[in-house]
Amino acid sequence: MTDESPEPLTSAEAAAIDAQYRPFPSFEDWPKEVPRLHLWKHDLEGLKEASADASAEDLKRAQEVAMRAAAFDTGAIEGLYSTDRGLTLTVATQAVAWEQEVDDRSEDARALFEAQLSAFELVLDLVTDRFPKITQAWVRRLHEEITAAQATYEVQTPIGPQDQPLPKGKYKEHPNHVKDRDGRTHAYAPVHLTQSEMQRFLDELESSAFIEAHPALQASYAHYAFVAIHPFADGNGRVARALASAYTYRNASVPLLVLAHQRDAYFAALAAADAGNAEPLVDFTASVVREAIELVTETLKTAQAPQPETVLEAFKEMLLVQGEMSHRQLDQVANEFVDVFVEIASELRDALAVPDGVGVEVVPASGGAQATPPAGFRSVVASGPRHVELKFRSFPPAKARHWRTVNVYVATGSDPAMTLLVQDAEDPAEYLILSLSDLQPQLSSPARLRVSSYVRRLMGRGLSILYQEAGETLRETGY
Repeated sequence: MTDESPEPLTSAEAAAIDAQYRPFPSFEDWPKEVPRLHLWKHDLEGLKEASADASAEDLKRAQEVAMRAAAFDTGAIEGLYSTDRGLTLTVATQAVAWEQEVDDRSEDARALFEAQLSAFELVLDLVTDRFPKITQAWVRRLHEEITAAQATYEVQTPIGPQDQPLPKGKYKEHPNHVKDRDGRTHAYAPVHLTQSEMQRFLDELESSAFIEAHPALQASYAHYAFVAIHPFADGNGRVARALASAYTYRNASVPLLVLAHQRDAYFAALAAADAGNAEPLVDFTASVVREAIELVTETLKTAQAPQPETVLEAFKEMLLVQGEMSHRQLDQVANEFVDVFVEIASELRDALAVPDGVGVEVVPASGGAQATPPAGFRSVVASGPRHVELKFRSFPPAKARHWRTVNVYVATGSDPAMTLLVQDAEDPAEYLILSLSDLQPQLSSPARLRVSSYVRRLMGRGLSILYQEAGETLRETGY
């Protein structure tokens, strides 16, 4: 019961095959058991639990993922366009640029998909109705919806295949039996029996046995009976999968999700039903519906979990302190400034005429204790606390020493006008505040002049204290 590049049939062959049509079975003759029913119950319970904790929006979104996957792959199964698991997931989740990826497959792939999606939505609307009932008029509307983007179909004639306008929402007017490459033929309902067979089909769907049956039995039967009739010129497989979804939606809120990569197994199950063994089709139907249930469940659970993008964005906001600068980046700015501070201080020291017996050192340090930062600032932590020691010494007989520690702190606030605090530990009132613009992309000329002036002031005061202490030493030793 597949459409695999059929060879053309002559009128005589078509008439002969008409006579071979084997009417679809009544539902009473359909299998009564669903294989691995415990798995169905388990998956359904998992969906119920996930749904209980989900918002209405998350539930709708999760169901939409399954619907979009079913709607996209239903066209791929019929060869209307190609897909793969990655593209199906992209379309189902509406990932970035999914439209372009679909357009790249064929020029009409997106239009076909949107028509098929509209048809699945029509099915969902039906089952959410208080008194849903499938009628011939509704089935014809479903066909019209699902083939809305398809202008023509291939007709097999005695002289070969021809493209003809597709009658939408109308039962077939010509035989649509097929002959495969192996010469085997399959008989669908003759044209003159289509109307009556469709009514018999819909009557079966209203029987008490069918209404009380498990949804996997309902969906598999509705699908098989419909394609056995093949009431439309084209699009019967797509309509069958959408129609069968009415029963899976009612019970599990998911469509009959047959994916393109399952095509061979799907057609094999239909072929087994053609041969009189419907159990593989029931099993296949239950299996793919369980997969759809699991997909919706996992999508719901994921929606309720922290989203990586959201957490990373929060991380970014937490770590950014000034504009687009993170704490780590500001620590790097502070470390680079310390190096520049040492450079400036060393240049000033080298320019001094330091007399014999006096030493002046400029020493960067990253360890050791550091004073508690003032309010609104913190220590530099990227490489440990950063500070600069200005060491002043005089040697015997005027032995003395004086060290001044210059601490560098990073602002904790977001105001880029206050980025670094440079503070003399001996005299906290001696400080500089540098802005981000002073420091980036490098220390500005005005800021460099300010730092140079600040260092000169500290050196003058440090040397002055050393001078006083050295004089005290000389006096104490009798010089």
